[in-house]
Amino acid sequence: MKFLDSTADYPQQPGVVLIKVPKTLALLEQQLRALRKVVTSDTRIIAGAKSP
Repeated sequence: MKFLDSTADYPQQPGVVLIKVPKTLALLEQQLRALRKVVTSDTRIIAGAKSP
């Protein structure tokens, strides 16, 4: 498992991506746009957020 900052370059064709959903929609959109460039149809994406 490798933890990356949201501004880091993402590795090509990851098998699993775990996303901590940010508070701001703009940051989530930026992360998803970056992921779209590297994920495949086999990539499993799991997202979670902290309860209020």
